[in-house]
Amino acid sequence: MENSTLPPIPSVQKFLADLLCRNVDVEEGVSVEPTPRSPVAVATYTSPDGSVGAMCVFDLELANFAGASLSLIPVGLAKDSVRSREVPPSIEENLLEICNIGARLFDHPKHPSVRFQQAFLPQGELPEDVSVGLKSPERIDLKVDIKGYGAGRMSLLRPAS
Repeated sequence: MENSTLPPIPSVQKFLADLLCRNVDVEEGVSVEPTPRSPVAVATYTSPDGSVGAMCVFDLELANFAGASLSLIPVGLAKDSVRSREVPPSIEENLLEICNIGARLFDHPKHPSVRFQQAFLPQGELPEDVSVGLKSPERIDLKVDIKGYGAGRMSLLRPAS
């Protein structure tokens, strides 16, 4: 995406590796879409005008693996959480911190800075405006493998203004 205002894959890889203090492989992947069988976590970011300016979507696996790896929660708990189709409070807190710091991934001269607004976890329903925003054509879809934890998918998007 030459004209994209979303970060290139190497920037996402460096961000995650630096934040998680471990090796992380990032490559092009397939979109993360919520379905009854594939719940997702969605972080929304607001622009200065209060509109949703960006979104980050994690599949259930990456939500748990990234959240667990931030504070070295055992991988077994993360895998159990995936099997249970939830994000437990200990991992949720870490995932929210990743989302908060992740606002910097959306910094771009052609767009105003965004701030982390909130996250919608796999156990909950997505509001209509968030569901609509997930269909944005300006997106980058990634496969992320966190060494020692596991792989999952992440999509970064900018909803249409």
